[in-house]
Amino acid sequence: MKRNTLLTATVLLGAALATSACDEGLADINENPNAPKDVPAQVILPQAIQGTVEEIYGNWFNLEFTGLFAQHWAKIQYVEEDQYDLRPASISNWWEDLYARDLKDWQLIIEKGQEPRS
Repeated sequence: MKRNTLLTATVLLGAALATSACDEGLADINENPNAPKDVPAQVILPQAIQGTVEEIYGNWFNLEFTGLFAQHWAKIQYVEEDQYDLRPASISNWWEDLYARDLKDWQLIIEKGQEPRS
């Protein structure tokens, strides 16, 4: 009998704590004030410029990759490019970085520039 009373009291106490633990203000705790959801085009522009320039004129694409294809130098590691055999990861990285990241930033700048000013 004492065991049933203790079990019932524990279940009721657990239910009371579980139902009163959360309220509507709990969702506001996880908002990061340093990560804004909407920023002006002036803030996106430097990142778009830097990302595009780095991807097109960066060390790998402009210097190493073109030098290998022109046979100005050879490699002893990752020799696939030296033999004109591109690794799929190289092409997909260029595609993902330039089209999925940088051009998305440029498109966002265009859209924000066409919004009416308030």
